[in-house]
Amino acid sequence: MTVGAVNNNQQQTYAVPAMAAGLATGAIAGGTYGYLLKPWLKDGDITDTFIKEADKHITNMYKDGNKQIVDDLKKMQETGSIDGISEVFRDSFKDEGLTTMTAEQRKAFVKNLLQENAVENLDEFLKNTNTFADAASVNSLTKHAKKFKNLSEDTSVEELNKLLKETKLDMLFGTATKENKTAIINTVQIANQGAIDATKLERKALIMEHVDTTKKSMKDLASNADYETKSVYKAIKKAIRNTNLKAAAKWGAIGAGVLGSVGLGVGAMNNKKS
Repeated sequence: MTVGAVNNNQQQTYAVPAMAAGLATGAIAGGTYGYLLKPWLKDGDITDTFIKEADKHITNMYKDGNKQIVDDLKKMQETGSIDGISEVFRDSFKDEGLTTMTAEQRKAFVKNLLQENAVENLDEFLKNTNTFADAASVNSLTKHAKKFKNLSEDTSVEELNKLLKETKLDMLFGTATKENKTAIINTVQIANQGAIDATKLERKALIMEHVDTTKKSMKDLASNADYETKSVYKAIKKAIRNTNLKAAAKWGAIGAGVLGSVGLGVGAMNNKKS
């Protein structure tokens, strides 16, 4: 083996472990710092970014609940039984007297439910209930607003009507024509921003029911909380955890880079000493 090869091996012996130790230590230290930073708070208030993160989990929670309700309704539609129904189903229909109905009466209840909502089957019912969930979502409304943001005088009536149908706004504005196209575009753009602002305030109010910004933590959940309250609580708690983890990953990467470089430098100094 040549002298050069021996020196290279010595450099690797010192530098690589030192750099690896720096990377590991930096990742742990930075990640811990990022997690404890409480990035969902700023100046004593929850951030807009966190509201959107919580909104995502709350909306998914409602949609999951809607799916479970429809699954239970399908069983009841087929058998007339409510054995094994979910908690969300029980809470949603607790005032309908289902427990005292006969099997045939429960089947009739589902039939009436479909008629009242002007749908032919429970899959359509689920689609409509999820549309309502999206209508109360900051993220969904923002996504819809982006679709209308770039509309102008050059937008065709066909394109506008397609968007109105996709976003269910045709139920409000009807079918666009050449004569009312501009008015609809302007109204929708203004209304979308207004809806986003209003919904953001509603979401914030809901979140603030469950968090203590002074203590920078979740409030205690009441032991007698109903299904919806418990589910919203879990959704917000999950949003906080995810926000903290994202910050931990960010600061972990920064810490790893910094201390990894330091470790590499220490290893190089040891090489010179050797």
